[in-house]
Amino acid sequence: MQHFSRSDQRGCLTAIVIAALVGLGMALDHRLFSDGQLSTLDAVLQDSCTYTAYYPQTAHGDSYAPAEDNSHNGGGQSAAQQQELFSFDPNTADSIELVRLGFSPWQARSICNYRVKGGRFHRVEDMKRIYGMTPELYERICPYAHIAEQFRYYEDMGYGQAGAERRRGDDIAQNSTEGEHRTRQERLHEAGPIDLNTADTASLKLIPGIGDYRSQQIVSYRRALGGFVSVSQLAEIDGLPAGIEQYVCIGAEAVQRMNVNTATVRQMAAHPYLSYAQARAIEQYRRTNGRIRSLRQLQLLDEFSDFDFERLEPYVQY
Repeated sequence: MQHFSRSDQRGCLTAIVIAALVGLGMALDHRLFSDGQLSTLDAVLQDSCTYTAYYPQTAHGDSYAPAEDNSHNGGGQSAAQQQELFSFDPNTADSIELVRLGFSPWQARSICNYRVKGGRFHRVEDMKRIYGMTPELYERICPYAHIAEQFRYYEDMGYGQAGAERRRGDDIAQNSTEGEHRTRQERLHEAGPIDLNTADTASLKLIPGIGDYRSQQIVSYRRALGGFVSVSQLAEIDGLPAGIEQYVCIGAEAVQRMNVNTATVRQMAAHPYLSYAQARAIEQYRRTNGRIRSLRQLQLLDEFSDFDFERLEPYVQY
């Protein structure tokens, strides 16, 4: 096996040190004397809504503001000169469009981050909550901001008295065909109050704010109850718009009653007003005490309250 002499070893070590020093010098030269332009990847990240984590940020409410904003114009043109005005939706505009409108890069990233988390702008004035928004910027871009229908509140689209006062135009009627110019309110006025116990989903959709999903919710809850005894029971359905009680009524249709002496635990627990523990308590009471002739016989049971008896009474028989 061949061995290097001491002089050869020193020569190799010297060559390695020289090479390292040359490499370090080239790196420092590039660091100190480059023109400061961002790399292609850095430029992509700066304009991307999905890479906000690459920037130093400080939490501030619902938005995120950077610890330091070093974004400057490199072309000698002021930020005001580079700003543009065009129609936009703050719910869909990308970061480049937001910067063109006059938002700083970190504000654009903050808006995108807010939307990624599920935040939405339902009205133009909601933009006032954007961190760093100034009255000057808001007044300048406000006339060009438009909220798409899927993001707006029902009352802002003309449903209900309050919405009608704010409504600037009947966009729904303008986009309808000639045979569909009648609004929901007009058709509902012709049909009269809708009977909650007999109406199908098509009739329920005449109510402002009720579509396919909400109408099916109402029908499903009616079926689970056995029928409605009061329009106030609509408040027990999650997500229904407020104020729809004015469009409905309770007709003469009798509700379906459940026999608490013969119903199984599963059948009783399926009712919205009975829990599984309450259904088991009724079954146990029947076994111990025999036939139930009044719900008040259960008032000593820990599982029941006076409120439970009051709302259950229309739905049981003995």
